[in-house]
Amino acid sequence: MKKTIGIALALVAVLALAFVGYRYLSTHRGGTISSPDGVQEIVPMTDAAETAPDTAPAETGETGETGETAEDYTAPDFTAYTLTGEAVRLSDYAGKPVVINFWATWCPPCRQELPGFENAWQQYGDDVVFLMVECGGESVDEVESFIAEGGYTFPVYVDSDGSGAAAYGINAIPVTALVDAEGKVFAYQVGAVEEDSLRTAIDMLLNA
Repeated sequence: MKKTIGIALALVAVLALAFVGYRYLSTHRGGTISSPDGVQEIVPMTDAAETAPDTAPAETGETGETGETAEDYTAPDFTAYTLTGEAVRLSDYAGKPVVINFWATWCPPCRQELPGFENAWQQYGDDVVFLMVECGGESVDEVESFIAEGGYTFPVYVDSDGSGAAAYGINAIPVTALVDAEGKVFAYQVGAVEEDSLRTAIDMLLNA
């Protein structure tokens, strides 16, 4: 009996420590933003409508409870900042296909997929705009150090005011959104993306 009580008390202690640790990470690692495990395949919006961010209401057509048509996924505009403090908006790239990736230096799945984004940037950077947006609450110096250590050359921005994460309803990272030249969200994925899947999605985006 004493042994059973001892085990139960030990489990309670472990759970308490886990809860405290979770609260600490939530406070010191970007608020409520978390990083889910696993690598996902990025899919077109027509196959994954339920994962789309909230978008502007459709002007015409039959609408559902959200006021949007099934095929209207206007990409929310937002502002991010270069590592030198210059403001950049998604709308600055109107008429061009865009790959948006929300990530953080402390996020394991983000670190897992970043080499694939670097390779994709090297291949498609002349045809597609890449917005690699760090949204984990790290300082510019920390982000710069991480990028230099990883040898990444893709364009890096910071979501310093949280407007990007808010616009896309992000509470878990990484998140990848592909936006076509007309400003519509072509694909949207929560979770790390395999490099081959990313390349396939970009090819589809360019041929859409």
